Amino acid sequence: MAPSVRSTASAVLATLAWAGSSLADTSFRSSDVTAPVFHVNTFNHSAVDDAGYIFMGSVYGKMGAGPMIFDAKDLSLVYADQHYDNAYTSQSQVVNGTRYLVFWEGVHNRGHANGYGLVFNENYDLVYNVTASGYEEATLADMHEMRLTDDSTALFTTYWSIPWNCTSLGGDSDGLLMDSGFQETDDGNYLISSRHLSLLALISGQDGHPIWVLGGRRNQFLDLSDGKATNFGWQHDARFYKNQSHITMFDNHGEQTGPCAPGGCKTRGLHLEIDTEGMTARIVQQYFHPERINSGAMGGLHSLDNGNVIIGWGYNPGYVEYTPDGKPVMDIQRGKLGEGFQADLFAYRVSKHDWTGRPRWLPSAAIDAPHRTTENATVYLSWNGATDIASWVVIFLGGSAKHRYMAAAALAADGTILGSTFVIDVASGQPCLMASHVTSIWPEADDTMTKFILVGMIIGAIATISTLGRWFWRRRYHLHAWDTGSSSIAKYERLEPEERRID
Repeated sequence: MAPSVRSTASAVLATLAWAGSSLADTSFRSSDVTAPVFHVNTFNHSAVDDAGYIFMGSVYGKMGAGPMIFDAKDLSLVYADQHYDNAYTSQSQVVNGTRYLVFWEGVHNRGHANGYGLVFNENYDLVYNVTASGYEEATLADMHEMRLTDDSTALFTTYWSIPWNCTSLGGDSDGLLMDSGFQETDDGNYLISSRHLSLLALISGQDGHPIWVLGGRRNQFLDLSDGKATNFGWQHDARFYKNQSHITMFDNHGEQTGPCAPGGCKTRGLHLEIDTEGMTARIVQQYFHPERINSGAMGGLHSLDNGNVIIGWGYNPGYVEYTPDGKPVMDIQRGKLGEGFQADLFAYRVSKHDWTGRPRWLPSAAIDAPHRTTENATVYLSWNGATDIASWVVIFLGGSAKHRYMAAAALAADGTILGSTFVIDVASGQPCLMASHVTSIWPEADDTMTKFILVGMIIGAIATISTLGRWFWRRRYHLHAWDTGSSSIAKYERLEPEERRID
């Protein structure tokens, strides 16, 4: 019987429950990453935005944290790098025509964090490692924002403590005040959001004075929506939309997470229109969770090209895409809603973008061979981060089903070979050649002498590199040269990336 091939992009082995949780995971034979299994409440494929991928950066169960990219059509995992302690604001950003994967990683303290903004290209090469400079040594980039600009700069928030006389607030005269900061706009001013003061302000880029204040005790706008346009509070992710006359945000509207009270839900996605000449504000649209829940922490709203928005519901582990009129067309959840922070996963920010991933590491393969040959064998294939795969081809040595060596190649839609796996010794299930160097999917002419020469060359190559191969294999933990399933950890874990601002 001929070998069978599991040729899905994810090469799923089984759906398992994480110990200590009732939530399901998907594990893989050809990779050591783990994918969350989502519960789909609503998915109207004809009404969602057609961007190809969903981006999340989050703590995820026992796997730790890291950026995750999912196929927007079927929610299958496309890319994951799960070796970080914390990861937030994962998204795709375009700078001067080049698209990057951008996310924050670092140490999360209560309400703020210290870390780095990491910028990767389509090959998952780390091209920039951005953090704060000019502050105290312990002050690094905060998690709440990481935005690249076409001026080749990066905008992010920071937190640091300064001496402050707190006696007017009942504190000490030698107390400490935690200060912070931004978002840049076209004219060089900055939109800032203070969730503890429940306000937004436009700050002059010239001298730092507030040009206007929206919301809070010092609100300067006439509310044309019966007070509901300016009563937001504890908000996240405020930003200009289209131009400076529209603003979107995730309005937590409090610090309580749970089912909505009988009087109605408070937490919402909010789209406002403001008139800075007439100083008025009105609601364009509100987006409430279809399951009637409030979220007291985290969350974000991402505006999509077709007018839809996608909202990550923070401590409620789910995300929802809405049409411009507020109708949910995709409602996805990971765990129980309304119960606050869950260690398995939360949805701080969720975004939807196009993306092309062309990793430099090789595709991964694993094989189940009950007879220690290709007879009745099952092959599992994946390529963490690759987006251009249309199909796979599996190549065995010789014409018999009982031969010992195999390799596989990932093909683009036009038949171009994108990459090939190691040559695998079916008897042991381990790589025996560092690369198969497959350059064509077409068999050579059926010539007996050619076959003998080919077999001799392969056996000779195996003998020549066997000692070197065993040495590399013993050191695989340190070099990650063989660990293709561990995504970009295989490329960056042992490196010290250059830390610099984008100049």
